[in-house]
Amino acid sequence: LRYKNEELERVQAFKTQFFAEVSHEMRTPLNSISGLISLLQEGTQDRSPEYLSALRATSNHLNSIINDILDLSKVEAGKLVFDSKPFDLRESLQNIVTGFSLLVQEKGLQLKLAADDNVPALLVGDSIRLSQIIYNLLGNALKFTEKGYVSLAVTNLSQSPEVCELGFELIDTGKGMSQEGITQILEPYGQTEGQSYQQFGGTGLGMGIARELIQLMGGELTITSKLGSGTKIAFAIKLIADKDTPISTKVTELNLSHLKVLVAEDDLVTQMVLKDTLAQFHITNVHFVSNQDALREQLQETAFDVILSDLNLADGSAADVFIDCKDKVTSPIIFLSGDSKEKVSELNALDNWQFLLKPVDAMELGKRLSEVDKIPKIDLSNLHGAAHQNTDLVKELVVIILETLPQELDRIEEAVRQQDSKLIQKILHKIGPSISYLGIPALIDARSTLYDQLASGTNKDADLSVFSMQVRRALAILAKMEL
Repeated sequence: LRYKNEELERVQAFKTQFFAEVSHEMRTPLNSISGLISLLQEGTQDRSPEYLSALRATSNHLNSIINDILDLSKVEAGKLVFDSKPFDLRESLQNIVTGFSLLVQEKGLQLKLAADDNVPALLVGDSIRLSQIIYNLLGNALKFTEKGYVSLAVTNLSQSPEVCELGFELIDTGKGMSQEGITQILEPYGQTEGQSYQQFGGTGLGMGIARELIQLMGGELTITSKLGSGTKIAFAIKLIADKDTPISTKVTELNLSHLKVLVAEDDLVTQMVLKDTLAQFHITNVHFVSNQDALREQLQETAFDVILSDLNLADGSAADVFIDCKDKVTSPIIFLSGDSKEKVSELNALDNWQFLLKPVDAMELGKRLSEVDKIPKIDLSNLHGAAHQNTDLVKELVVIILETLPQELDRIEEAVRQQDSKLIQKILHKIGPSISYLGIPALIDARSTLYDQLASGTNKDADLSVFSMQVRRALAILAKMEL
């Protein structure tokens, strides 16, 4: 009984802190969104594109917070998974700064942003977590600064061309803190001298959250301050410089007009957004369905180059329809959902699919769509050679490949979720012969490239996802070949 009581108290304490943290984490981006909307309504039109860009970045940031919050067990266990994707640091920081525009105007402050020229244009890392840190630090600094300025400077502390140690320094002319106040503000719910909830709002979690994220990213937060003399906050984290992704990539540069696309989506607003997004890629051959019956009918009667599908239609699960029509569908499927794919176990019964979280990033969708049409014909010459032209043996080997290769791809996807790069590399090595037997040079080269990237620590989860999708599509075609 004592143990159960202690456990209940622990759970209750966690829930209390959890909901307080939710309140704090959501308040800053919500305030930014509200402020940006006011600027769009009342401001000059020449800055509307800038405000819209910041509004989108801020809403995406809020959406990512909500996605993490919804998985309570992950938060409770402290299992924060860091992403590794290319991003433009200057653009991310500028969007954050623009998000605070209204607050800065109302308080009559200056908000300065500077990034040294030797900071790479593109970096690889978790831009959402980094934005979360900057949002919290800037939000607190502006909240407690009544006159003067708040500045954020970024410098490259490393001489390495591949790995950058970026130093972030935030200075404000606010009321400052004593050493005791610095200690207090880093504690959960901590408020420093004279900074009451009633006066300033918030829960006192912002600095603690930022400090935890910085530590998990390999850095350390330092605070230097004196009462009445402002505050300086600094930290440094390491990120990889990205030299492969084109800086000027734009949605409109993708011409995928040859693709025939089926979209299963019951929400009219999302349909409109997807239609306009696909139009940016010059895709006009698009068919929309909004329920299970219509989806089933299209799958059975029409061939598509790619299928975009919401996981949950108005009358039931889209995954159930795809499972029912599994033998008839060879097109790659891109599922769209606000929930993580780990929550939809029935997807494991399907082949040749991948997943994108809503709201869908246009460039990410464009990349996925541009990859689905790159599978050339399967050439089993290598397999026939290995089997010494024994047709019966070739058939047996094909059965083995069709059975084992999807299992290995499942293991890769699970290893990606666990961030186990050594296991991914091991599996990529293991499936080398099977990939070569498919006789598709693009897949053979992709497997080799991914293996080398893992060895050097420059791999991207998105590339692994595309590779997995392409292999599954090739296997779907192989399963229907006459040998």
